[in-house]
Amino acid sequence: MTADLRDNVNWLKTHYKNNAFSQDHSLNISGGTDKLNYYVSGGFLNQGGNLRFSDDSFKRINVASKIGSQINSMLKVGLNMRFIREELDRPTYLSDDGLFLHSIARNWPTMPLKDNNGFYLRNAKIMNLQDGGRHNRTKDAIDLQGTALFTPLKNWNINAEISHRLENFVWQENVAKIYLHDVKGNPIPEGFNDKLGPGSSYAKQQAQRTTLTTINLFSDYTYQLAKHTFKVMAGFNSEVYKINEFMARRDDVISDLVPAIDTAMGKDYTSGYLKDWATAGFFGRLNYDYDSRYLLEANIRYDGSSRFLRDKRWNVFPSFSAGWNVAREEFWEPLTNIVNTLKPRISWGKLGNQNTESFYPFYPTQPLKLKEGGWIIDNTKPTTATAPLMVSDLLTWEKVSSTNIGLDFGMFNNRLTGSFEYFIRKTDDMVGPPEEQSAIIGIKPGDLPRVNNASLQTNGWELIVNWNDRIGKVGYTVGFNISDATRKVTKYPNASKSLSTYYEGQLLGEIWGYETIGIARTDEEMQAHLANNDQSKLGSAWGAGDIMYKDLDGKPGISSGDNTVDNPGDRKVIGNSTPRYQYGINLGADYKGFDFRCFFQGVMKRDVWVSSSYLWGANVEMWSIMGLKANEDFFRPEGDPMGANTDGYLPKPYFAAGSKNIKPQSRYLQDASYLRLKNIQIGYTLPTNLVSKIGLSKFRVYFSADNVFTLTKMFETFDPEAINGNWGDDNENTRANNAGKIYPLTRTLSAGFNVTF
Repeated sequence: MTADLRDNVNWLKTHYKNNAFSQDHSLNISGGTDKLNYYVSGGFLNQGGNLRFSDDSFKRINVASKIGSQINSMLKVGLNMRFIREELDRPTYLSDDGLFLHSIARNWPTMPLKDNNGFYLRNAKIMNLQDGGRHNRTKDAIDLQGTALFTPLKNWNINAEISHRLENFVWQENVAKIYLHDVKGNPIPEGFNDKLGPGSSYAKQQAQRTTLTTINLFSDYTYQLAKHTFKVMAGFNSEVYKINEFMARRDDVISDLVPAIDTAMGKDYTSGYLKDWATAGFFGRLNYDYDSRYLLEANIRYDGSSRFLRDKRWNVFPSFSAGWNVAREEFWEPLTNIVNTLKPRISWGKLGNQNTESFYPFYPTQPLKLKEGGWIIDNTKPTTATAPLMVSDLLTWEKVSSTNIGLDFGMFNNRLTGSFEYFIRKTDDMVGPPEEQSAIIGIKPGDLPRVNNASLQTNGWELIVNWNDRIGKVGYTVGFNISDATRKVTKYPNASKSLSTYYEGQLLGEIWGYETIGIARTDEEMQAHLANNDQSKLGSAWGAGDIMYKDLDGKPGISSGDNTVDNPGDRKVIGNSTPRYQYGINLGADYKGFDFRCFFQGVMKRDVWVSSSYLWGANVEMWSIMGLKANEDFFRPEGDPMGANTDGYLPKPYFAAGSKNIKPQSRYLQDASYLRLKNIQIGYTLPTNLVSKIGLSKFRVYFSADNVFTLTKMFETFDPEAINGNWGDDNENTRANNAGKIYPLTRTLSAGFNVTF
């Protein structure tokens, strides 16, 4: 392709290969005696990436082992170990906060790939990928767990467990100089991104070390009297978490062939921090079982966290449960050949949540900027300090209480099994967004302290049903599961009921928007609409190809009102982004060594509002336009050079940000429900009498496919399972703008074998 405005580049197909190679291997060994047993496993995964113009890969090595020993009749000990190493290697430009995925979503098809001399042009970003440096992340995770079970008397057990998890992350990253070429083919320095200008380079190293040490000490005693069984347990547990991170970067690398801090001579950037928290808890449990028919359990916890001030540190969390095994009752015996398991159950419990955005947000910190002052003093920028932000000492545990009602059942000799559960989860003292304050205090809403100012209620249910049977030599299984939940804000201090934050009665995930009448086919149709529906607050110069919005509040003019629940203007709740009715289907069969398995996954109801160029094409800011085939279905009047399309799905393009036609509205609300065949596998196990001749007990070959197909009504440029990218700030508007800007979800075809000695 040459520098010709008649080019027609599909930038996604240009940058991504159709396929990549991966391999996955594992080995498991187990054995032992009644005194000593062991298990050892190992695995290796190597996944190739789909980038066409640069390499990206992910590798993982994992090793695990378990050793158990019965020292004597009273003491049993065990040691579990696991090591995982992950290596992610990719171009720095691909890891630059999603910038690459954002950039290729903004390229016009008419932008050429190469100039007339055969050099890649700026908008292709290929030089950023090929020559702009590498990003490598190595993660080492080590898990150690030691266990001891001491039984001094019959039915009395004393357990001790200690575990330690260590994670080490090392990031090595560099940005190298990149070049464009002028019309004569001479290299010209080019900027890497909007923050790194022409000729910029740096070398960066970052490391993070986290440890989590957990101790569990508990003892239980079981006492049985006739058909009555009592069990009591008491114990203590603690956790200590520590994180240590530092970063060093130096600009102006001397040679991009040796990108290291020692080979750079520019400005230094350093940062680092140490954090930790600890929890401690005492717990007790009482169980009662009568003839395996009536089951009762009561628990109590007393937990404390270092992440709260002393007077708010400790709290009590109780729980209770009861079950009834109806199928063991005498009156049920005539029905046991039909329903052999029937267990209704009910439970209630309360737990605490300590996880807040900041470890210790109630301590004021003073922001410092090293040599970044806005004035030059003595030929240098001074270090500056600003006043600490507002803090609150009221933060304490979030308290989550759950009520569950369930039923487990088995029928026809357990060929049909399943369970149903309904739950109500209430989160009290939830840490919600900061309460609205007067602007006179001079603090941005996002910088106000977060406190326990909200309550949330989740109502949901889950159904699981499985059927397993054989017909002659054919075995088959059918499984189905479905669940649903909604979350409602029951308390939040929002007196104005602003739609910009939580409000009481809000269902999380609500999407507010206008109701669309349609697209005006002619100027006359639009003028007739405007005669009774003034849309001047949304835009001007309305005409053919523009959206006609519906008047919902009966007041003059289409508007957003006061942006409150009581006065939302001409908006209403047009959808909800919460996935509803999530379900899965498992199918399987086997016959004379052949086996078949497949798994379907889906969501029956979900609405999504997207505002990215993957939907709107040319109806966004000029330099963010996407030009895929799917974007061509926009309004075009009679006589348009591309041909008339007065029934187009999209409105006419304006090449402008914040277009009056792309306000959140019912017409373009996306239906993100879907059904996907996640996996299908066919295998064959060779006859035992054949493989035993070569010292094997089992040999199976298989073919497997993942993400085989998807049924969805969502706009074709989006994947309903992975919609939003990560470029920019993490907020609702940015997520909508990033829709579609993701690394492609791939279809995987694999073949392999399983061998058992």
